[in-house]
Amino acid sequence: MNGIERLEYQFGNEHSPTQRHGRVVLTLAAPDSLSVYNIGRRGERRWHAAVDGSLWSPLENALREAGFPAVPRQSLLPAGSAIRELTVVGDPCGRAGLPWHAALDLPGYATVFAILDNLLEQATEGSLPCEARVRCPGPQPVWVIPTSICTGSA
Repeated sequence: MNGIERLEYQFGNEHSPTQRHGRVVLTLAAPDSLSVYNIGRRGERRWHAAVDGSLWSPLENALREAGFPAVPRQSLLPAGSAIRELTVVGDPCGRAGLPWHAALDLPGYATVFAILDNLLEQATEGSLPCEARVRCPGPQPVWVIPTSICTGSA
């Protein structure tokens, strides 16, 4: 199979009092599977949905534009800084970690995280309180097929 086989995007920390959303893990598996896992002070929640196949091309193009898995060298981060972690299996393949707001200024990565944050919002129907999601300008494509289900306590 060419392209992305599996992508995992995670951020947050369920033990940090400053990260009220806890830890969030979004997993995409080709050709059409999406899952979101959230653990925080209010318990665990999981969402499962299907995604439209048109998602893969813009995501792969943005990863190529970013030069994934390469990331610019960052200065030391203050303790407790929020990090976006991205792991991809397939082509491209690798792992990258970026300070939360650094993605806004990095070509390719800004688009990658806008797509992933958009998916996260669609799959959870906006129920995760992420204050600083990256936004793409203009209307947001709908990639999540409306079969999303949530399980767990909140």
